[in-house]
Amino acid sequence: MNKAPAAGLSRVLVWITCLVVLAGYAHLFALELRQRGDMPLQIDELFFATCAARGLAVGEIPISGCHDNKGPLVYVVYQALQAVGGLYPLALYKIAAFVLGLLNAALVCVTVARSAGRTAGFLGAAALLVLYVQDPWVLALKPESLGMAFVLSAMLLVPGLDARVRPWRWACVGLLFGMALATKQTFLFPLLGLLVWLSGASWAAQGWRVALARLVAVGLAAAVPLLAFATVFWLAGRGLDFAAALLLYPMLYKSTAVVGLIKGLALRLSALAGFWTPLLPLLGAFVLVLVAYFSRMRRARLGWQAPHLAYVCVTLGAFVVLLASPIIMRFHLFPAAALAVVVVALCLLGSAPVASPEGAAGQRWVGRAALLWALVVTLGAWGGPAGNPLRDRKILVTHELKAPRGAYAYVVGIWPKLYVDNGLVPASDVLYPTAFPGAPMLWSYQEPAPGTAKARMLADLHRHNIERLLADFAKTPPEVVVVVEGEGRAEDSNRASDIAVLDNYIAGHCRPDELIDIPGHIRAQVYACQR
Repeated sequence: MNKAPAAGLSRVLVWITCLVVLAGYAHLFALELRQRGDMPLQIDELFFATCAARGLAVGEIPISGCHDNKGPLVYVVYQALQAVGGLYPLALYKIAAFVLGLLNAALVCVTVARSAGRTAGFLGAAALLVLYVQDPWVLALKPESLGMAFVLSAMLLVPGLDARVRPWRWACVGLLFGMALATKQTFLFPLLGLLVWLSGASWAAQGWRVALARLVAVGLAAAVPLLAFATVFWLAGRGLDFAAALLLYPMLYKSTAVVGLIKGLALRLSALAGFWTPLLPLLGAFVLVLVAYFSRMRRARLGWQAPHLAYVCVTLGAFVVLLASPIIMRFHLFPAAALAVVVVALCLLGSAPVASPEGAAGQRWVGRAALLWALVVTLGAWGGPAGNPLRDRKILVTHELKAPRGAYAYVVGIWPKLYVDNGLVPASDVLYPTAFPGAPMLWSYQEPAPGTAKARMLADLHRHNIERLLADFAKTPPEVVVVVEGEGRAEDSNRASDIAVLDNYIAGHCRPDELIDIPGHIRAQVYACQR
């Protein structure tokens, strides 16, 4: 590894920064296992866990997604953890999340160290861990963190533009990006960034035929994981469920067209600003580095041969998610922020520092700024032992049901913690009310306009889901059905559920048992059902 480029960095400052961040990371790990053991890092972990539990219970491995809108690979991870740790091992989910964070930090370290030396690599790894410790939603065992492990690995394998590089090496890069796509669809945008760079750089260096061959190798390889999952699900009769999770449900997200693209983006960024304030120094540095980078590229006439341009293009692709995704949560920005860490480190400290501060003095200032930023963010992370108030959502309240642990149950609403805390397994993999006609639409979705192709596809899917639910209930009948007000039925409804198939099932198989009323949080009716 080349140690010269970042020679201006103070090793003492870098090691202090690393120790501060690692101490904060270890402290939070201990807090999560001891004082917050009954809480997930983020509620989506419980959605993934309940879906995985359903798949394991009925032998559906992998499971097609339970009519959520994520790729299937994250459920495979949760099924593997449950196969080892039993039903809903929250501690094991947390251990896996922390280990994944360290893996991504190690990948950043190797990436930066290849160009700037070990000291700079450790600084880059510390910066990535700062992203994790500042927000539990980012650290959670979710597609964003899992997919980044594949993206960072893929970028490490990107070979040079030498004409003698065989297509199979580019195919390996595409395959890893395809694994990221199988965790979440939005990793398509970093992949597109890579393809833009690859086409331009290869064409400029070796001509269009070489560029086309490399694009085909990467593109086809990237499609392999999703095609493999699609084949498995199609053979199991779950092809429509898989297609709905991958394509249709994301299409139902609310559009920014109602308020306009620019205004919608501004509203989403303003909502995120409070959560991402600790990261403003990183994002500001990224913007300044980009301006200097492209300015020096133009002056030096480097074109597609500019150092680190592949990482710049992939990172810009990751930021496109801000424009392409109708709904933005703060953990959605993690892939772009993680890649921004790599770009800032490479461009400031790398072997060909296109945007580098001049001389060792400038690099010393980089080290000082990184230490100050790490101290401020890490020492104030997550609000101390009391826990982050952002996690105390109504969806994390719970209630003890009378059903025995391991029994089948069905919650008509968005309340996965009820399954987890009672040790219950979903009686169907059609888990969410939005999968049926008649249910109130969730806040993040909107009904498609009548008569549109999207509306027809949704109607076909609804019919399929009703048949699927009844088949699942016949195979694994629920002992308990819980209908959440505002999600499974309207508050003023006189029916057990506004979803007709569930209303009929409850009328024929169940009786009212108890009313759950947690003021200010949730209200639901529990029905005891015949087995």
